[in-house]
Formats: sequence, structure tokens, C-alpha cells
Amino acid sequence: AAPALPLLLLVAAAAAGRARAQCPPDGFASFEGLNLTEWAAAPWYSQAQMPLAYQPESDFFCVRASYVVLDESTVQVQNSAQRGDVNGTSTTPDEGPEAVIRAVIPDPARPSQLLVGPAFLPVEAYGDYWVVSAGAWPEDGDEDDPVVAAQPYEWGIVSGGPPTVETEDGCSAGSPGDFQPAGLWIFSREPVLDQERLEELFDLVEDLGFDTGVLQYVVQDGCEYPEVLPALEG
Repeated sequence: AAPALPLLLLVAAAAAGRARAQCPPDGFASFEGLNLTEWAAAPWYSQAQMPLAYQPESDFFCVRASYVVLDESTVQVQNSAQRGDVNGTSTTPDEGPEAVIRAVIPDPARPSQLLVGPAFLPVEAYGDYWVVSAGAWPEDGDEDDPVVAAQPYEWGIVSGGPPTVETEDGCSAGSPGDFQPAGLWIFSREPVLDQERLEELFDLVEDLGFDTGVLQYVVQDGCEYPEVLPALEG
């Protein structure tokens, strides 16, 4: 009967580990004090993101997001990407109303919690899009540690709402291949971010409680991007 004791201890330890796991992590929240005007001041280039039903890994080329603030509760969103490779087929029109979608901010006091979807759908059908961290790089350039909340923003981390799904290595907002609510993105103002800095952002994402294993790299080298559109509504 003696060998059963270590087994019992292992089972108890595993159960304790499961009991300690909490998703979202204790104290998790969207980014406090987001400057929406600054967030929308220039395009964002995805460096790594979770594959989703509407954007599988085959579309992870030249992924860019641009924003136009229409008012305190409405933002125009222009997403673009290529399918297959950097010279592949565009996944969205380059111009016209179909080239943009809409983000709404239910509570202007929390601009980091957005809902995103096509303008023709009711807001109830939109997906969560939460900015969970944003900041800049050190001014001296000698360090690669991201400076949270520093402006102008040079990097940003977005989640498809709170990460409620428990994984082996953290928490996730949905699972790869899901539609919504789901997603995780690492954005940079630079199309091609230095690898050491990207690794620092991966570490920051882990510190926020996310499982970075759901992320896949996005190819930006060699990309050409469509013109950033002005406000088409509002």
C-alpha cells in the first residue's frame, strides 16, 4: 500500500494547482487611462496574434489596423491583411464603405473596452476588443523593456475581452479558431519590430496572465499597405 501515498500526493498537488488557477487572473482589467486619440494617431501593425475563424493563420501577412475617432463612443476601424503571402490576395477592399468596420465604446469612461463589428450589424452582435496594455520604448534606446502607459504609444496589447478560458499555461480569451469573443494581438507602430523587443512584449503578455502559446507570428517584412482611409461616416 505504500506506493499509493506518492500517487495520492501527486493527485492532491494537481488538484491544488487546478484550484489555484483563475481565469481571468485576479485583478485583471482593461488598460486604465487609455488615451483613445493617441491610440488612433497612427496605424498599428500586428506582430503576433491568435488565429480566429475570421482570420486564420493563412491571413497572417501584412496585418494592419487603422482607426479614426468619430466621437467619444464611435471609432472607424480599417483592417487590412494579405492571404497566403505578402503578395497574396487582400482580405478586405482597399476603399469604400466595405473597407471599414465600426467600434463602439459602451462606456466613454472606459475607452479601452470596445465592441467591434460591421456597421450593418446591431451592436449586440459585435465582439469584445479590449486594449489591455499600451506604452512606449525607453527614450535612450539602450533598454528593450517596454514602458507601460508611456506616450506616444509605440506598442499595444489587445484581447478579445477578458481571458476566461483556462489553458495549460495561463488564460485565453477564447481558443484558437473561435469566432468571438476571442482573440489576442501584439501590435507595434513599426511594421517590423526588433526581435528582442517582441520577446519583451511576449513576456509582458505572460505577466498579464495570458497563455502566449495561442499566438502565431505575423509576417510584415516586404509588405505594401493600402492607403489609410479618412472618416467615411459620422
